[in-house]
Amino acid sequence: MRASVRGRDELAARVQQALALLTKKEAEYIVNVVVGCIEATLLNNLAMDGFTLKLGSFGKFSVRHKSGIRRRIPFTGETILTKDKRKIRFISLGALRQSEKVYNQREASCEGDCDARTGMVHSGGGRQNAEGRPRHDHPPIRKRTRRD
Repeated sequence: MRASVRGRDELAARVQQALALLTKKEAEYIVNVVVGCIEATLLNNLAMDGFTLKLGSFGKFSVRHKSGIRRRIPFTGETILTKDKRKIRFISLGALRQSEKVYNQREASCEGDCDARTGMVHSGGGRQNAEGRPRHDHPPIRKRTRRD
């Protein structure tokens, strides 16, 4: 479980401010210890199906076991059994979940600048919009399946 450098730095700065620590090194150490403890707890309970680690109103981690399935290799005609899998899933709770819903609704509504990452916007027709950027057409929205 490695966080991005920028995200971890921001978290360390917030911890330093909240705990009134003198140095950023102390805050980084606390963040690393907490993340390490969460990681160790999950790894120690990886064998237990249905294990849940709930972190207040932030979210919860849950361990799920998936049994192997039979696959047929078309070239040889051989049928094999795939390996069992253990998955760790994070489910957001509380304010994080609410902000996630608002963000997803804003992305789905697509009014004005529709995709801030690519800079593409909707336009009436032609190959370019009013600003000279490529026209943006949405791919069809597909429903998530169990395999996604």
